[in-house]
Amino acid sequence: MAQASVLIVEDDPILAEAYGAVLARSEIGYKVVHDGEEALRFAKSLRPDVLLLDLRMARLGGLEVLRRLRPKQTLPRTKVIIFTNYNVQADIDEAFRLGASHYLLKSFVTPRHLINIVRGGLPVAV
Repeated sequence: MAQASVLIVEDDPILAEAYGAVLARSEIGYKVVHDGEEALRFAKSLRPDVLLLDLRMARLGGLEVLRRLRPKQTLPRTKVIIFTNYNVQADIDEAFRLGASHYLLKSFVTPRHLINIVRGGLPVAV
């Protein structure tokens, strides 16, 4: 089986590096992209197990990525986790309607909690 993969979509380079370090310590493969346009390009070609998606980005935000990606149809096995600091009910509702499985607030999620949620979306080796 190929190594499990996470596509991190985060426009803050410091946060992207921190999330990558957390995944690396847990021996989870990942790729970081810094905007929604890159996310669309790489998600379709990499077909990651988990898409860790920031909501607010300068170029193409997370909700628009979900609208264009249509993950339930184009990436049915990919678990989409919205990872943001915006606690807006309309955004939460829209994210789930568009195919997200989780909506997490960065300020309330510990690295261990993030890893447990990410692992929940990874394939189990047989």
